[in-house]
Amino acid sequence: MFNLANAIARVESKIIDTEMAKEKTDSEGRKYIGMYFKCCNVYTRIYKSRLGDRYVGFCPKCGAKVQLMIGAGGVNDRFFIAK
Repeated sequence: MFNLANAIARVESKIIDTEMAKEKTDSEGRKYIGMYFKCCNVYTRIYKSRLGDRYVGFCPKCGAKVQLMIGAGGVNDRFFIAK
């Protein structure tokens, strides 16, 4: 069974190092990363916040929220899984 609090805690523990990672942009120039929501077996993009300090997104089926902080010393990954 999917545990929303556990999923958020697991994803929020990641920090993205934007200085090392190549940031992808959509056709409108918005920066995003890939997120697979295991809860509903669906992939989507999540976008950088307006403040630019995190990536924020929601599962398109159940609405589970994820946030990934941006900062030095983080990971270079561009794809994540919310469990």
